[in-house]
Amino acid sequence: MHKPMQSYAQQLVDSLIDSFKYHQPILIHMVNCGACGASGHTVRTCRTPLKKTGSLRSGATVAHCKHPKSWRCSCGGWIHHYRKFSGSNRTTCCKEGCSNKAEDGAHVRRIRGKGIVLIPLCPTCNRSWAQRPGRKFKVNKCKWVNANTKISRCSER
Repeated sequence: MHKPMQSYAQQLVDSLIDSFKYHQPILIHMVNCGACGASGHTVRTCRTPLKKTGSLRSGATVAHCKHPKSWRCSCGGWIHHYRKFSGSNRTTCCKEGCSNKAEDGAHVRRIRGKGIVLIPLCPTCNRSWAQRPGRKFKVNKCKWVNANTKISRCSER
């Protein structure tokens, strides 16, 4: 007598039970926290105290990145959010070697730091790098603002 075919769900349950029996680790894919970059938790449950503003030294390296869709800004645009919270009236692009007018608030990840931050970039630099998230580039000395609107609370100011 042969066994009837098991459904995929039943096969999955059986393999999980076998894993527990023999103490084999079960690998579960976790995404990194959008605030601090660590895995195992989300922005909402992140316990890392993140600064709201700071500065980048000249020659610092950053990487362009996408921000979580849950981060919504009520300032009228990311450049306005940057100016409101940084207190800076910087008018030139922060990318090293560029002197165009800064019209965009670019989401970048600091290579030597935590979290996604905003820096002012010109539309050309922002769009050329935004199409290739993760690409690194150097910046001139500039201020940054934490891009997580849950931390900066743009609706409260």
